[in-house]
Amino acid sequence: MQQATGPVLFLVDEDREALRELQRALERGLSAAADPRSESPPPSVKAPARSSRHIATWRNSQSRGSPSPRARFWWEAAVNCTEFVLSATGLTPVPFVDEISLYLAADIYETWHGTELQAGQSELAPPFWAFAWPGGQALARYVLDHPALVSGRSVLDVGCGSGLVAIAAAKAGASAVTASDTDPFARTAARLNALANQVTVSLVPDVLNSTHEADVVLAGDVWYERDLSDLVMTFLDRAAAAGSEVLAGDIGRRYFPRHRFHPAASYEVPVSRALESTEIMRASVWIRQPDDRKSRHEL
Repeated sequence: MQQATGPVLFLVDEDREALRELQRALERGLSAAADPRSESPPPSVKAPARSSRHIATWRNSQSRGSPSPRARFWWEAAVNCTEFVLSATGLTPVPFVDEISLYLAADIYETWHGTELQAGQSELAPPFWAFAWPGGQALARYVLDHPALVSGRSVLDVGCGSGLVAIAAAKAGASAVTASDTDPFARTAARLNALANQVTVSLVPDVLNSTHEADVVLAGDVWYERDLSDLVMTFLDRAAAAGSEVLAGDIGRRYFPRHRFHPAASYEVPVSRALESTEIMRASVWIRQPDDRKSRHEL
């Protein structure tokens, strides 16, 4: 059995169907909890209102005796994260990429506060996983409109957030898709979103300080802080030097090193006024080609 390295890796990697059923069970329980006419208590992380069969099935799958404290911890963490993401969001078509639906939030500040309460921590990063950011929408649109870029190739989505770009790559025919994010809530949301869109995406916590081989590396809207941008660009340089095709999505953020890329496409993307202070934003897709070969995709 693969050892879990994040709150939902144990549950999903070991039993995809169990998570799908758990997701439906949690949604039913959360809907009942939100209904004032319902006498059912809200789902509990320790004992989900309608998912005891899955816990029993999981227990029975163990070789002998009760699950270890570590295994129980990862199970409860998975239920905890899944329950929170489902309660804070609703499944919604992405405005500029309506082939894909994501679990998205309506209010960033309310969701941000809820994330801190759920994690028992303060000063956490904003819940980037709960919104379809314009740079990511542009990059996902480009991938879907140019499937030859990823078809039959391995793809890595860096700083995946909701998993939008990774899901687009999977829908466009990528042979294998990996998405990375340091935020456990983001990895939970990305897994739920992949399930909702009936594609397979592997999740890993972080790749920026390591080497991860992929034919295509995608980075959407990750250029909002100097230190993060430097870290991402260093990783992308290593990937390009190893032969990966590297694409980025951006809206003109200050720390995006556009001089290292070539423009591929620009779009007028619908955005949330609450997030961007406008309803339409220009977002562009950029490509950085390895120095030793030409891109196999026509710009």
